[in-house]
Amino acid sequence: MELKPGYKQTEIGVIPDKWRVTPMKDLFALQNGVNSDKSAYGRGIPFVNVLEVITHSTLNETRIPGRISLPDQIRSMFRVQNGDVLFNRTSETQEELGLASVYLDKREVVFGGFVIRARPTGDSLHPIFSSYALRSSAIRQQIISRGQGAVRANIGQQDLSKVRIAVPPFGEQEAIAGALTDADVLIESLEQLIAKKRLLKQGAMQELLRPKEAWVDVHFGSVAERIIGGGTPSRSVAGYWNGEIPWMTVKDFAKFSPFGTVEYITREGLKNSASKLIPRGTLITSTRMGLGKAVVFQVYVSINQDLKAIFPKKDIDTLYLYYWFQSNEAVIAALGSGSTVMGVSLAELKSVPFSKPPIDEQTSIAAILSDMDAEIAALEAKLAKTRLIKQGVMENLLTGKIRLI
Repeated sequence: MELKPGYKQTEIGVIPDKWRVTPMKDLFALQNGVNSDKSAYGRGIPFVNVLEVITHSTLNETRIPGRISLPDQIRSMFRVQNGDVLFNRTSETQEELGLASVYLDKREVVFGGFVIRARPTGDSLHPIFSSYALRSSAIRQQIISRGQGAVRANIGQQDLSKVRIAVPPFGEQEAIAGALTDADVLIESLEQLIAKKRLLKQGAMQELLRPKEAWVDVHFGSVAERIIGGGTPSRSVAGYWNGEIPWMTVKDFAKFSPFGTVEYITREGLKNSASKLIPRGTLITSTRMGLGKAVVFQVYVSINQDLKAIFPKKDIDTLYLYYWFQSNEAVIAALGSGSTVMGVSLAELKSVPFSKPPIDEQTSIAAILSDMDAEIAALEAKLAKTRLIKQGVMENLLTGKIRLI
């Protein structure tokens, strides 16, 4: 393939002519962290461990909860300086092995035995640029490919030192770091706004669902026309699975989509099981695991035996009932019992107190909370798009496909 003018082919891909490829050993001095007796932990100086490195691409003292007590000489040997890069040398999965975190603080901290400190040996790398570049796909692929271990993934100094980094001129590093930092500031502001909107909605829900004088005190069982459960087609019959009918289990609470489920069954699977086809717009809750959670699908779905589809009486608004479950999730979850898996009986669910507003008030309350949910969903969609754009721009900046000069 013909190269664009101003670019060259290297062992880690095509990069601009003025960039250089350098092994990590020529940029950093590597060292493993400190190990100590159990009695030393829990007090003393902040102590960087694997979790902090995996979680954050940059670190400061406030992000480090662990503490360790060490003699002064040992503290000096394992101190982390502003600009040092920390790598986790072990992880549960290959994908999380050798993630980089740059320390951007002057307060004294040390690093643990499952962490490798990479101290810059010169000034050729901008610290903020490093926090992005060392987590780029080109670096991650090299580190993951060098990882070892069947049960836990591990990487040592020798393998890490051979990882090769594309290094732009320092001024370009500063420009890349500035652009990506601006993107992260925008992402963080969206995250904070979403958190604020969720708190506002929580407060509004508590106020709106607080019983009023005209409301009638009943039990949940009296507001449902009927409640039905589901079932599971035989797993040994391949023809019952991977069909066109969404089949809901408690797994779908984790990443809920109103238009689909994690698993699907065929019409034969539905016909030959206790599962039921539930009309769209029906409220579905769980009586085993995920207690107190409720969802409403915008498509027809089938459900398994851990779930219940609730068909309310005419004087109960389904959307209002959905928010009632949100407000009472902790109450319902507290009813759960079981040695391994928590469950609640249908009788226990029906016994939960329910304060019933007039139907028009239910509709108004549901509309207010639904509007708030729509605003949060729009912000979440914007956040997801911003993250995706930032990821694409970052990869292009860190490979030189987009230049900031």
